[in-house]
This record gives sequence, C-alpha cells and structure tokens, in this order.
Amino acid sequence: MAWIRKAWAAAMMGSALLAAAVGSAAAAETRAKAILVLDASGSMWGQIDGKAKWDIAKVAVDRLVTGWDPAIDLGLTVYSHRSKGSCDDIEDIIPVGPVDPARFKAVVGSISPKGKTPMTAAVKRAAEQLKYTEDAATVILVSDGEETCNLDPCSIAQELEQKGVAFTAHVVGFDIRDQATRDQLKCIADNTGGTFVLADDAASLQAALATVAAATAAPAPAPTPPPPPPPPAQTTGKGKVTFTAVLNDGVPVTDNGMRWQLFRDIPTQEELRDPVDYTYAAVWSPDKVEPGDYIIEAKLGTATVQQPVKITGEKQAVTVNLGAARLKLTAVEAEGGPAIAKELGWKLRDPATGKDIDYSYDAQPTFSAKAGSYLIVVDYGAAKAEAPITVKPGDIAQVTVTIGAGTVEVEARPSETEPMATSGVSWKVFPEGSDTTTTYSYDAAEIFHLNAGRYRIVAEIGEALVEQTVEVKAGEAQKLTFTLSVGLMKPTAIYAAGAPKPTKDLSWSVYKAQADMTGNREKVTYSYDLEPQFKLPAGKYYVEVETGVAKAGMEVEVKAGAPTAPVINLNAGAILAKAQAGGIKVSSDLNWGVHSLVAAMTGTERTKVTYSYDPEPVWIVPAGTYIVTLEAGGKSAEAEITVEAGKPTQVTLTLP
Repeated sequence: MAWIRKAWAAAMMGSALLAAAVGSAAAAETRAKAILVLDASGSMWGQIDGKAKWDIAKVAVDRLVTGWDPAIDLGLTVYSHRSKGSCDDIEDIIPVGPVDPARFKAVVGSISPKGKTPMTAAVKRAAEQLKYTEDAATVILVSDGEETCNLDPCSIAQELEQKGVAFTAHVVGFDIRDQATRDQLKCIADNTGGTFVLADDAASLQAALATVAAATAAPAPAPTPPPPPPPPAQTTGKGKVTFTAVLNDGVPVTDNGMRWQLFRDIPTQEELRDPVDYTYAAVWSPDKVEPGDYIIEAKLGTATVQQPVKITGEKQAVTVNLGAARLKLTAVEAEGGPAIAKELGWKLRDPATGKDIDYSYDAQPTFSAKAGSYLIVVDYGAAKAEAPITVKPGDIAQVTVTIGAGTVEVEARPSETEPMATSGVSWKVFPEGSDTTTTYSYDAAEIFHLNAGRYRIVAEIGEALVEQTVEVKAGEAQKLTFTLSVGLMKPTAIYAAGAPKPTKDLSWSVYKAQADMTGNREKVTYSYDLEPQFKLPAGKYYVEVETGVAKAGMEVEVKAGAPTAPVINLNAGAILAKAQAGGIKVSSDLNWGVHSLVAAMTGTERTKVTYSYDPEPVWIVPAGTYIVTLEAGGKSAEAEITVEAGKPTQVTLTLP
C-alpha cells in the first residue's frame, strides 16, 4: 500500500538523518547513543484490524533497524515480558552499540507480552544505562498504555531533564484510547524536549517511529529569528470551518477521544496520503488549511466515516454522521451482584468473521462501533462470558454481563511446622475429571476467578504436591490453605576427606529409595548445580552424584520441615595427561584412552573407562590403578598409573 511504502521511506530517511548527525559527532570523537524502550505489557495482545499490536510492533521495529547505519549506536530495553504482576520486570536485552538488525528481529520476535506498565521506571533505567548525567542521551519509548506502577511520569521526566547533560525522550503512543493516557505520555516528551507522536495502526506506527528516529538525530534548532511583520488581513479559511460528529441525528459526540484527520481530495489518487492536519477532540476547528477540496475522516472507537468537504474560506459547520452506537459495559459475578472493579478484559467481536474489532482492560469500558450485531466477550481471570447484542445508529446501550464466576484464594504451607510460603510455589487448576489446565500461577499466594463448577487445584513446591477439590459458586469467595509435607535436601560432593570440593561438572540424580524387582529405582528429580537444593516430599531417597566417570551415592531420609545435608564422597582423583616426542610437546591428532585392570579367568584384562582427543586431557576417575594409552600417527605409548582420591596424578607419554 502507498501509505505503508511512504512510512517505510520515512523510516529510511530517519536513519539517514541519524547517520548525518552521527557523522558530525564522530568528528568530535563521540557517538550518538539511544535506547529503544518497548512496552511488552499484556495489553499489547490487543488487536487492531484483526492483528495483535505486538505483532504490528515487531514488524515496525524490524523495518526500522533494517539498513541502520553502523555508525549509530542503539540498545533495546523491554518491560513486562517475563512476569504478569511485577513492576520490576524491566530488562536491558540488547546493550547500546552498533545495530545488528538480525539480532533485533530475533530478540523482539522471541518476546511474549505479559504484565503491567512500568514505563516510567523503564525510561529512567534506560537513561541511567546511557549515563545521562555525563553524556547526551536519547530514549525512544513505544507504549500503548498509562503508567501502572505508581511512579509519576511527568515528575521523573522533569528530573531526568534537569539532571541530564542533554537528555531527550521521544514518545510514540500506540493505540491510545483515552485523553488521560495521551496527556501522560505527551508529558514525558514535553518535559524532556522530545517529540510525541500518536499511532493507531501498522502504517502510522512505522511512520511514528520514523518521525522520532529523525528527531533523535536532529541538530539543535537555530536561534529563533525575530517574527516578521504580520501580513495584511486576508480571508484564508483557517480556523473558520468547524467539524462535529453525531452517532445519529440528534445524538452528538462529546468524547475527546474522537479522532479527526483532514486529507486533500485528489481525484487521481487512489488512496488517502498524509493528512494535512489531525487531532483528537469532540469538536475541531483546524487552523492549518486553506480553502479547497478535502476528505474529512472521523473515527470514534471502531466507527470510521470519510466524506468529502469543500472548505470555502468562510465560516462553515460540517457535521459527520457516524451511524454508530455506544456500548457501556459492566460485569458482575452473579445476577444482581456488585460491579466488578478490576482484572477484566473486554473484547468486541464480529460474530460473522470471529475477529475481535475492539478491546479494553477498563472495568467499565465504553465501545463505539458501527450499527450492527456484535458479541461481547469478557475475561475475568480464568472465568469467561459472552453476550450477543444488536445496536442501531444513535443507540447508547447499557450492558451488564453476568459472568457466573466465583473467587478462590489459595495459599500454601511447606509443612505443618512452617509459615506460609512466600515463593517457590506453583499452582494448576483443572476442571474436575479433566487433565486440561484451566489456569495456573507461580505466585506464592494467588486469587483465582473461575466460572461456577467443580475444580481440582494442585499446589507444588519442588517435587512435592498436594491437591484439593473445590466447588465454585457464582458470586461467592472462599479461601483454601494447602499444607505440603516438604523437606529440604542440600547434598554436597567431595573427592575425598580433606580434599578441595568439585568446582564444576557435577550431575545429580535423586531416586526413590525403594528399588523394583529388577533393581531399578524411579528417578524423582535431577540437577547440574554444584550444591543443589532439592525440595522433596518427606520420605527416603537415593541421591547420586557423577562427575567424569566417577559416581557415588547414598540413601537419605528427608523429614518434613527440616533440612538434611548429606555429604557424598566420590573417592575420586584426577588424571592430567600430556604427550611428547623427542622432548617436544605433541598436541595434534591424539587418541587417548584410559583403561582399568579387571581380573578375569584368563588373567588381568583391560576395560576402557574413558577416552579423549584433546591435546592435554583431564579425567576424573575413581581411585585405583589405570593404564593410560596414546596413539598418534601410527605410533603408540602407554603407562600404568595409580590414582589417589582427592589428588591429581600427572602422566606424560613419550611417543617413539
């Protein structure tokens, strides 16, 4: 599409401007530095034209960094992509440096939005990464919502501006539906001398990123010249036309979330190009237009109307009939119950296509849409409900959706003697009689909202689990405490008494102590940590540790609420081998073998224990006597050695 092509061209022009700016900076032995801060909060799964905003953002970022000039340093910070409820989920994923477009694409493509919107903390963190108090620093923020982590964006932005050498934050507001959020985002840009741009679809997001990219590298403005004398008065039409909108005749629109765009009406042009002017307001009197033929576009929610208008230069009023309705939504758990005040997710769905055309995370949202039939879908935690509705032009429908849900609060105690767990708990909820998960959580204490019915709730701490069956009734809340019988096993491995502890390459396995009739034990868990901590149900276990070809184990009893710290002696040492020929070190094409000596009816036999092709191998082996062999270039050598527990044994084989 022409609009997308233009956005892409603008993005490339933004990169060119950045390159030009950096070129001059390089002369002063400095480099322009910026960090792109991406919003990966849960609301980024909302859809625009049937496509998730996050998917739109991924494409926009990919196009922005593709072809990026290598002289421009850029980093990437993302928030709310790892945890649903944390305000600390901010990660500097790509450090500031030359741009690798493939890396940006791979990293952004691997992210899955989840949580809150700690955008203020993310901007501040990015500024600190750029050492904003020492160097010029630019942050580009892309966000689709307001701050939800109790920081004041305006005051923090002002603080960064005051403390920074030359700090600037450019902000792209993506699919912003309310004035308060727009004001909040705009304040960040205004307080730091940055650029604020709104975008509400794929093309405009790409154009917005191009705009802030260009602003990132733009040189400081020249001093403002004295204003020219005012021109003689003339009729231009500026500010003389006023646009208003109605849902239908007699039903005016008073919502400042109304978006207006004015385009030139060019008969030979198949698509609308860049708007002459735009705004978000209930009533609009543009002051940047001359008399002529235009197309006015009015958009409220998902209702969009375009109509031609001739601006005459005289005072005129233009009314746009949206042919739309407004749906004011409320949800209750049970019939006649109070309105639910939080944790709701709403979607307005086209029943003919099954596509979601609008969404909201407000408790009581208002959707604006063209007259027609829709399906209202509401999520309340894991509880869901749907309600069909048909609206006519001018309708203002008050809709209450009864979800038929109840609340279950859960907490877990590791054992009878311990307080409630504050971490390390996982929860799964299943419908009774089913293994299909309804919902889950990794919070120590959780509140589940579930549709009425019977459920099986499972609590897990480490390898211990316990479950309860609960009946959920609409409009009712209940609290359940789960008590597990968990003990802590903290095993340690040693090579020998008094010897240094292993520092790497340990493999632990925990089995049930009772072996079956074939002598095999059921594996419970494993770890590759040097000193693992296993949370296990009370009982008897066999714990085994392995490093190199050395292996040892012992039976351990775990008691609920108590730690146990078994020490397992590997009774092992190390073999350190080298090769030489004629007094010169040999380090290539080597084939090493380590053999144990086994008594057999035919005499002492060799059994290969391990091998290596390294020039100077190191083997961990049980204490004992071994034959070390070496083959290289058709020649061979060997030596018998004795390995003592806890000690290294060095051997040098000389090839003939």
